[in-house]
Amino acid sequence: AAGGLDFSYTNKLVSVFSEIAKTGTSSFARILGVVFEPDKRLDVAVIARSYPKDFANVHAFGFRESGSLTQNESGLYVGAKFYATQSLRFSMYFDQFQFPWRTSSLKLPTSGNDFLLLGEIKLSRRTDLQILYKNRHKPFSLSQPDSFGRESEAVGERNQKNYRLTLDFSSSANTEWKSRFEMVDVKYSADVMAERGFLWMQDL
Repeated sequence: AAGGLDFSYTNKLVSVFSEIAKTGTSSFARILGVVFEPDKRLDVAVIARSYPKDFANVHAFGFRESGSLTQNESGLYVGAKFYATQSLRFSMYFDQFQFPWRTSSLKLPTSGNDFLLLGEIKLSRRTDLQILYKNRHKPFSLSQPDSFGRESEAVGERNQKNYRLTLDFSSSANTEWKSRFEMVDVKYSADVMAERGFLWMQDL
């Protein structure tokens, strides 16, 4: 058996929403969000979530970091969009998350965070430029020898940085030219080789 209760309130400046759900003898899963507009050029969203490890509902699809079930996760998400001018816009978010109990791939409680900053510039009526930076810290599981030479499971940190540049040009109503360059840097806290990759894409 499963049950839930949701609430929402909206006016011209702010929207507030919340939901509480429970399955059987599990603890309560909770989410609370606020979206507000402190200025005509600025939109802000704040979302807090808490999904206990014993919450089990295969039909639940809550806002979360993990791609698995809506359980064993808590976090705080902050996002904003700022319209600097008619031709310049910035978007960003920061998500701090935690897995309070072990998972199928991680043997210890862990945490991480995700940050993104996107700048969008309208160079002309037909040309747009996007500049993106993303920084992601996430735990990963690795095997390493102990003092006796035996393989043991440990938890490290994986840090991935993305740098992306996209140029979009519409030469006519039915023709669009898009160029994208992206660089990715991946580093690990443990003795794992760092990685770097490049992507260049041309689309017509």
